[in-house]
Amino acid sequence: ECTGTMPVLEFSHSTRIAVAYANHRAIIEAAAGERVRFDPIVAGYRAYIALAGGIDVPVVLGSRSTYVAGKLGGHEGRVLRAGDVMNVGQASCLSPREAFRFTVDRLEAFPTLKVVPGPEADWFDTGGLNAFLTGSFAVSAKSDRSGIRLDGPRLSFRGDEQMVSAGLAQGTIQVPPSGQPIIMMADHPTTGGYPRIGNVVAEDLPRLAPLRPGEKLRFVELMKD
Repeated sequence: ECTGTMPVLEFSHSTRIAVAYANHRAIIEAAAGERVRFDPIVAGYRAYIALAGGIDVPVVLGSRSTYVAGKLGGHEGRVLRAGDVMNVGQASCLSPREAFRFTVDRLEAFPTLKVVPGPEADWFDTGGLNAFLTGSFAVSAKSDRSGIRLDGPRLSFRGDEQMVSAGLAQGTIQVPPSGQPIIMMADHPTTGGYPRIGNVVAEDLPRLAPLRPGEKLRFVELMKD
């Protein structure tokens, strides 16, 4: 997964690469000794590169993925840095045509995300709830895989209640004392102590993840049948 920028990769052996951007996808055949530079990310915020055979790193908790916040898995539990050397596993018989199945969700400017009320939605006053459902919010540069932080109208509370830490799910929207919401994403913690005003429905999370800092979104309450 590449966030914001694309890497330059040098290969010691011939390798097949699949790359998927929000608006572009390709299969590349890299020769031994070749250095591959990718087009910049011009739409969305993330791109994905797959190598035939996969990245050969130890399996941790049943996965080869990296959990950066916990420093687990992948390459030393961290993001890759210039000069890192990675081994590639044995390639399967996957054909280039099959690799095109792996794509990135369609981008959407200024998406409206469906939400269901959270357990502490009634902790917010009328002004706070109206601002949540009628205002627009911009993705903050402080966002990461744990949570997308938003800048926008302050969501005001009825009182000053303090909650005990409670469970979080992907898509849960917490509101700290600043009144600026945080949407829990892939690496979110399991519990949190901020009031949960709502939860983005699962089908809308792929519309949220590709947004760049500064891009805007809004919320709409999912109506019951």
